[in-house]
Amino acid sequence: MVGQWEMQSLKHGKMRINNSGQIAPLDEIIKLKEKYRFRVILDESKFFWSSGSSGRGLTEHFNVPIEKVDIVTAAMGHALATEGGFCTGSARVIDHQ
Repeated sequence: MVGQWEMQSLKHGKMRINNSGQIAPLDEIIKLKEKYRFRVILDESKFFWSSGSSGRGLTEHFNVPIEKVDIVTAAMGHALATEGGFCTGSARVIDHQ
């Protein structure tokens, strides 16, 4: 279902997908999220400003509404050749953390 990505089960029902050099099938991962009710934390470091028709990353590339991703992070060094980064999500998720 998730193609050639290796999925590993972790403690407490968490899931991690290891990168094998391919783009994560975000649309399929979101379908699994809706079925099994887990959070999606998306690292856009290598896709921010380079994927999607206007550079908005994997959510735009796969036509997934950003609201379906719980937390989005990125290191700005990959996309903008600068220091820093960001971590964002809905107020409900961020306040809980």
